[in-house]
Amino acid sequence: MLNDTITSTVIAINQTYVDALKDKNAFDKEAQEEAFKRVFDMVQATLTEEANKYLNEAIDDLNLYITIKIEEAVKENKKPKIEEAV
Repeated sequence: MLNDTITSTVIAINQTYVDALKDKNAFDKEAQEEAFKRVFDMVQATLTEEANKYLNEAIDDLNLYITIKIEEAVKENKKPKIEEAV
């Protein structure tokens, strides 16, 4: 469930923030950091207190895990879709 939330949030931020900046050639390092922060904060905000407690017990470093999964989702989202490649 956490991984799906991260993936969905990455897609949402790409559509609402990243794509608009890319269209203006304004997606620089600072904007990348802001996009990451927005995704990270949104993911954290979706976690209930109970989910946060469980995940912190199950995962040694939840923040690191979320960070890695965000980067993974961003990379996956950048890949061209099969339909687009054909």
